[in-house]
Amino acid sequence: MRIINKFFIAVLSVASLGLGACATKEAPPQPLPVIVKKEAPALSVQRILPQKARLNTDFTYTLKVTNQSDYKIDDAIVTELIPKNFEISRVVPATSERAGSLTWNLGIMIPGQTEVITITGKPRAVGNLDFGGNATTAFNLKQMLVFTEVIAPEMILSSSGPEEALAGDQIPIVLTVKNIGSSPIKNVVLAHNFPDGMTTVTGDKTVRLPAGDLSIAQSINIPINVVATKRGRFINDFVVSADDGVKANTVYSVIVKQPNLDMTADAPGIRYVGNVITYKIELQNSGNGEAKD
Repeated sequence: MRIINKFFIAVLSVASLGLGACATKEAPPQPLPVIVKKEAPALSVQRILPQKARLNTDFTYTLKVTNQSDYKIDDAIVTELIPKNFEISRVVPATSERAGSLTWNLGIMIPGQTEVITITGKPRAVGNLDFGGNATTAFNLKQMLVFTEVIAPEMILSSSGPEEALAGDQIPIVLTVKNIGSSPIKNVVLAHNFPDGMTTVTGDKTVRLPAGDLSIAQSINIPINVVATKRGRFINDFVVSADDGVKANTVYSVIVKQPNLDMTADAPGIRYVGNVITYKIELQNSGNGEAKD
């Protein structure tokens, strides 16, 4: 990444001075340093250097490298291109110049850590030393300890109720929905169409029952009272749904029986007045359910 500063490019002006003048004149007051800052996704680099320097005289400028991310990074690398006509005298930390550039591997840097690099050298020609846009950075994130928790909403549905019932009797069913996932579940709803011959006790063929929200590990019960009008096996596939496409189902079946009473009577065909009449009445349940009362 190259340093780009639209408002200022740091330029060193090198004055040509005679040897005698250098010995007799006082050094002029030093202007305030010019700071050029480069932003990177994880590293920032500041270059701090004087505005003026003397020909063939050493001066030092500084690079400040800071880890501005919230995580540790590995192999923080900084490369500084050296301007033409600038002869390097000393570098801290030490590194070697290759193809007109200096490169440092600063190793592991924790969040907020700053490393300081100093470069000392002398200008060899009168004119400008252009430092604008010459620093680059690179880094690896092999040990970046930043985690994203992956969560998944999940629920289960179970049912309980009698295994057998009589036609016309109330059948209490309890549906239990439980959040077994790792995130809350919003807007749980039970929607169901009952099979032919079964309704709620109020006569509804369909139900839609909002059950609200479920926090993690929470369970709620949904009671439903139904009645069957005929005998047979009734199979109900109950389904609950919620936001984010979360669904669960359970199958509840009940065998509905129905009694059927047949009555026969047996009596003599003729009897005289005053005689005792004996007759027999028989009741038989030809259905498959118990007749009560």
